[in-house]
Amino acid sequence: MAHSTAARRARQTAKPSADALAEEYRSWLRQMMVIRRFEAADQAAARAVVLEGMFEHWGGLDPTLNLDLDDIADSYADAVFLVGHLDGPTDRRVVATGALRMRQGDGGGREGEIVRMAVASDARRRGIGQQMLRALTDEARRLGVRRIVLETTSDWHDIMTFYRRCGFTVTHEEQGRWSSNTWFALDL
Repeated sequence: MAHSTAARRARQTAKPSADALAEEYRSWLRQMMVIRRFEAADQAAARAVVLEGMFEHWGGLDPTLNLDLDDIADSYADAVFLVGHLDGPTDRRVVATGALRMRQGDGGGREGEIVRMAVASDARRRGIGQQMLRALTDEARRLGVRRIVLETTSDWHDIMTFYRRCGFTVTHEEQGRWSSNTWFALDL
């Protein structure tokens, strides 16, 4: 009986594992994250978050390929463009973006396409991307969409793993202008 009491005390005073602390931090961060519709005041910050990720992956940017980011409000007027920002006492910056566009699906029905999904490099691996994806999925459901599609560059392995973990499945690959692209789908 003394052994079980000592073991119980040891468990009660044991320090949390690194995994437990990381999950606690991610949980705290999720509570600090606010996702809302894009506003004109978000223009520069939202554009910067998207372009940062692209620059990081490609090592450079062609300004002629991202003209939709020059005027997000106009470019996504018929879509849902969301921004995620931290709502802490000292950090209120935009750290995530994502848009949901409506399109005709292969079967003729309406489906949503997720585009411009991005998380600032210093805010990754904290559950922010999952929150943004969940918010976009919730918007799709609210709009009556039964299927969401998205595409990413086939060599962007971390992103492909992220979408698979979030329930998306690969539908096909296609050769794009500069690289191979992988298309994903999620039935709602």
